[in-house]
Amino acid sequence: MKLKFKIHTIIFLLLCCYISSEAAQRYWVGTGSNTNWNTTANWSLSSGGSSGASVPGSGDTARFDGGGTGQCKLNVNVSVNRWVVASGYTDTIKQNGNTITIGVGGASLSDGKFYCDTAAVTVNGSFDITGTDFQSTSGLFIMAGDFTYSSGTFTHNSGRIKFTTTDTITGTVTFYNAEFGASSARTHTINYGFYVAGELKISGSGAQTLNTGYIYAQGDVVVTNSATGGGGTATINMSGSSDQDIIGSGTNNLGSLPSMAFLNFSDTVWLRSVISVNGDWYYLFGYVEADTSTVSIVGQHTILNYGMGGGPEVFNILEIYNDTVSVNGYLHTKDLLIDNGGALLASSLFGSSITGDWTDNGEFIYATSDIVFTGAGTQYISKSGGEEFYELTVNKPSGILELNSDISIVSNLNFTRGYIIGTSGDVIFLDDATASSASDTSFVMGDVTKVGDDAFAFPLGDTALAGAYRPIGISAPSSTGDSFTMTYLAFDPASFFGSTRPDSLEYLSDCEFWFMTRNSGTSVVIPSLSWNSSSCVDDMANLVVAGWDAGTFAWLDLGDSLVATIGNLGWIMAQAGINQSYAAFTLGLRASPEGASVLSKLDGGYYKVSRNRLFFVYDEEYNDLDGLLSFTIYDADREVVATDADVSLIFKQNRFGRNIYGFNVQSFSGGLTTGYYILEVVNEKKEKRYLRFKI
Repeated sequence: MKLKFKIHTIIFLLLCCYISSEAAQRYWVGTGSNTNWNTTANWSLSSGGSSGASVPGSGDTARFDGGGTGQCKLNVNVSVNRWVVASGYTDTIKQNGNTITIGVGGASLSDGKFYCDTAAVTVNGSFDITGTDFQSTSGLFIMAGDFTYSSGTFTHNSGRIKFTTTDTITGTVTFYNAEFGASSARTHTINYGFYVAGELKISGSGAQTLNTGYIYAQGDVVVTNSATGGGGTATINMSGSSDQDIIGSGTNNLGSLPSMAFLNFSDTVWLRSVISVNGDWYYLFGYVEADTSTVSIVGQHTILNYGMGGGPEVFNILEIYNDTVSVNGYLHTKDLLIDNGGALLASSLFGSSITGDWTDNGEFIYATSDIVFTGAGTQYISKSGGEEFYELTVNKPSGILELNSDISIVSNLNFTRGYIIGTSGDVIFLDDATASSASDTSFVMGDVTKVGDDAFAFPLGDTALAGAYRPIGISAPSSTGDSFTMTYLAFDPASFFGSTRPDSLEYLSDCEFWFMTRNSGTSVVIPSLSWNSSSCVDDMANLVVAGWDAGTFAWLDLGDSLVATIGNLGWIMAQAGINQSYAAFTLGLRASPEGASVLSKLDGGYYKVSRNRLFFVYDEEYNDLDGLLSFTIYDADREVVATDADVSLIFKQNRFGRNIYGFNVQSFSGGLTTGYYILEVVNEKKEKRYLRFKI
């Protein structure tokens, strides 16, 4: 019996609660001249029923339907649990400057008109517009539940709507100012998309995550949120018709935005402060100005950049914070910072432009990218342990690219303009890697290392020289694991290595040398030295390669097997190398030769050329007015095969003394082949002298 009594009691109490709940329904029945909310004559317990019920309170539901079609004007601040405007209500509800608070029961608006004006509106449940003509407040509309718009109208009235709880926002509407913020973490799910005509703000001290859907921001995006995390899978489209700002929280990984897309066709999107993005970055159209901002990409995401910015950089500082970020399209930034734990994957680059510093504390995955340094000032590359690039291009209008660590080239280093200075790092070319287009305006000043079995010209030089580009080449090593480092130094080699040399070497350059280190392997490579107008030798007919042997502490005559000119550079290849871990190379001159006499008339004799060098004695009067010799060389058929015009100025200068002139017969374009030739020299008086010679 006691059990039955308890069960009956529980049922009775539940019924009472249900009846009490039903008793909390209040129906608007006002149709007369008195339109005030706070009038009992305008309320009933049933639709179209007798008036005189109490005015709905904070625990009640206020209902508007066809049972009372008159206007309702709020003449007091209103607080109800639920607000329903059902089908059949055809008049207008006016806020009339009073606050509206709706509880967890939410609001369902299906018909009529609901016009808010300036006072605050707070909804702690769902808010559904399915037919009502709704005008929001010009003040603050706090939305603490799901927001759904399917039909009717929503007019923003230049107010602010603030979403403060985990919710779902459904429907395409235009808010004026929209804000997401709370003191604890919230997730906002966006079905479809909505527009924000004014300011879009992320606030509060709890992480705000925006998932799925699109927000079309037509004004500024402002972040004051101070929480770690946030972001999400939603996309904020910067799609205004005038200048827009994105103002970040000021600290990386605080107040993160979701994915960002840029579609401003008319004006410029300005990036301000430190902007954290825990989502993808899509730059498709319009203009982006990086200003002094930092964009920090948090998490594993993609940068898709196909747009053309208003300046050279889309980013001022691009920070890869804590995961792998893939870059597709163009990478245009001033500074690049990869944090510890971060990784940049250059998966599909169409082009790149780095105008500031490259700092990698994480990982750079180069794929087949070409990273182009284009800044006008000094730029730095820093990576503990060294950075690897697939391709790297130096295209700097001014300034230098300074290395705070080694860089390794996998495919090619392209020199367009600007210098690489190896202050605290080397340039390392891996096996099969190449260097292209080095010149007086673009080369490496520092150590260059080549790994592998490739013949290679080290792109070295010194910016203080008039002819600044001073490369040195080596023949192909025997193994892919071999490694050699070269350095060019514009100093007298004797001050480092002394001047001990064999009798065959009359002279060593006193202004430059190249220092070689064999890092690994046992290959003996043949060096090829360059020279130009800055070199301290001009006796090209007697030029040789001199090498310092670390085993004997003396200079050796390494001879010459090939002399050629390529562009504005002369090249001489040695006949031998030096089998030591360390060696130095410079230009040398052999002892002065004896020369043949030029004759006013040919006789039956001839001069035999040795080692491709022709030497002859001439009188000073055979110098032209420019102090140099003019000559023509004929073959056995008396056809002109070469003239002094075919020899660069540096070949025509005399350095032998005793009126001996000389040149390398292979220095002409194509060289001279085996056979007999006639040399004809002419002075300024048009007097001629001849020499028959044989190669």
